[in-house]
Amino acid sequence: MSFSDVQSYIARGRLLGIKMQWSSGSGAHALVLSGYRANQQVTLVDPAVGRSEIRSYGYANLINGTSISSGTGRWVKTWTLD
Repeated sequence: MSFSDVQSYIARGRLLGIKMQWSSGSGAHALVLSGYRANQQVTLVDPAVGRSEIRSYGYANLINGTSISSGTGRWVKTWTLD
């Protein structure tokens, strides 16, 4: 899903579910993408961190691989939450 697709979907008031595949190869994690910024940052809700942590991450970093609060991995799948 391109950043432009993310913008379009979120602008219509929808949320996206994303799958982060862990770099270790053992497992994955689901998060909710709830917003974006013009500088290609996306807002993620991570339910694995206590009270559901909300943070912004670079779109390209998530696609290519980055560290989030619950682990290190990359965005490999998207679900639309209609």
